[in-house]
Amino acid sequence: MATAITVKVTGTKELRRRLAKMNPQQNEEIFIRSARQAATLIAADARRVQIRSGRGAVHPSRLTHRSHWLRDHIAPDFRGFPRFAEVGTDVFYGAIHEFGLGHFPARPFMAPALEAIRPKIPSIVVRNWKKVGGL
Repeated sequence: MATAITVKVTGTKELRRRLAKMNPQQNEEIFIRSARQAATLIAADARRVQIRSGRGAVHPSRLTHRSHWLRDHIAPDFRGFPRFAEVGTDVFYGAIHEFGLGHFPARPFMAPALEAIRPKIPSIVVRNWKKVGGL
């Protein structure tokens, strides 16, 4: 599962003028900081909010854990930097829970984490523009 995040800048002529003056290294630094922060928040949400603690019966739509193995192996992966960051797990049954398989129903935990963090991404980018670009 992958998603692209696009940022559209609207504002005053002064803001657009300042953004146009930024050099490519600053733009890359803004992207790297923003992607790192967003990916870290998505992984944290998946671990702490989307996977519920539970013993006993399996929940029909929410993923619960009896051990911490899957939850503890959700992490951002920055090996694709500076082009992209990924968030996921190396636990083989993570995809079965996310998408379902056969008689195992889908109990997504990564997609809801992305959707929970998505509204925060513009403010992350703006904060890094201010920090790196001096805006």
